[in-house]
Amino acid sequence: LWCRATEEHELGAAESHDRAKELYERALAIDPKFARAHSGLAELAYLDSFLRSWGRPRAEARAEALRHARLAVELDPNDAQAHVVLGWTHLARREFERARRHLDWAGDLNPNDADIDMSRATALAFLGDPEGGLDSAALALRLNPYCPDWYLSDKAVIHVIAGQPDAALEVYDMVGELYPHSVLWHAAAAAQVGRLEEARRLAADFAAKAKQLWVGDPAAGPADYARWIVKGLPFRRDSDAESLKSALRIAGLEL
Repeated sequence: LWCRATEEHELGAAESHDRAKELYERALAIDPKFARAHSGLAELAYLDSFLRSWGRPRAEARAEALRHARLAVELDPNDAQAHVVLGWTHLARREFERARRHLDWAGDLNPNDADIDMSRATALAFLGDPEGGLDSAALALRLNPYCPDWYLSDKAVIHVIAGQPDAALEVYDMVGELYPHSVLWHAAAAAQVGRLEEARRLAADFAAKAKQLWVGDPAAGPADYARWIVKGLPFRRDSDAESLKSALRIAGLEL
C-alpha cells in the first residue's frame, strides 16, 4: 500500500494525491505506527495548499501536516524522510530554526538519498541559503541522473532565488511548468532577463490557470491570485520575497 501511495504521490496531480492519501491511510489502518505513511500524509497536506483550494486559508492543512510529521519523527527518529518533511512543515510555519535543524538531521542521517537531498535543496533556498541549495541539488542529480521532473522544477526555483534567471530558464525550456504555481517562477525569470513579452504571456497563463483553481473571493483577479501564492512562500529573507515580487510586477502582476 505504501509503495502504491508513493507512486501516486510522485505524479503530483490533485487526483493522484487523493489516491495516495487513501492508500497511506489504508497502510496506517494496518500499522498505525508506520512512520513513512505519516510522513507521506504530512507532505500531501503541505503540497495540496499549492495544488488546490486556492484562495482558502492554509492553517488547517498546515496543522494536519505538522501533526503527521511530528508523529513520523516520534515513531522513527532515525528516518531521514520523516525529518525532511517535518523540516518543511516548520518552514511553512516560518519556524526557521526548527526547520533548519530537522533538514540538517535529514542530511546527516541519509546523505545518499537523492529525494531527500533535492527536498533539502529547495528548503535551504527558502531559508536564505540558495548556494547550499544548489550544492544539495547537484548531489541529488549525481545520485539520480534519471530523476523525476520535480527535481528540475525545484532546481529552477532555486536558481530564481539565487539570482540566476538564465539558468532557471534553461530548466523551464526542458521541463516546462510542472505545477500551476510554477508559471509564476517562469514569468519572474523571464522578466529578470528582460524577456518582457514572454514574461507577460506567462503571467497571463498563470492568471488563466489560477482562475480555474480559485475558490476564494469571487471578486479576486490576477494580482490577488499571485499575491496569495507569494504570501504562502516561506522566504526567510525579505529581500528574496521582494526580488520575486519585483519581477512579477515587471511581468504585469501588481502585487
